[in-house]
Amino acid sequence: MTDEIIEGAPPSKEKPKITFEVLKVFNEIESRNGLQRLQIIKWGKYKPSLEKREYYDDGNVDNIGKEKTGKLKGLKLEDIQIILDNLDEIKKLLK
Repeated sequence: MTDEIIEGAPPSKEKPKITFEVLKVFNEIESRNGLQRLQIIKWGKYKPSLEKREYYDDGNVDNIGKEKTGKLKGLKLEDIQIILDNLDEIKKLLK
């Protein structure tokens, strides 16, 4: 088999590295898949945001102790109460 070059095809690209910084965790609970955190996070060059996200261990023995970022989760009544209790601090961190 030979490598073919297809004219006009885009060059292969490496996946960009996505970086983030957790500014504050307001709540962390264990779920059946890992952990859920209500937190303020800054993704790359974007402004900080408040999110509830799931984190899990992918089961890869090479990554023991490293978390994988999971899906965003919907807010529950308990989350709203945490937000209201910490509203001033959340406002400061989101500026």
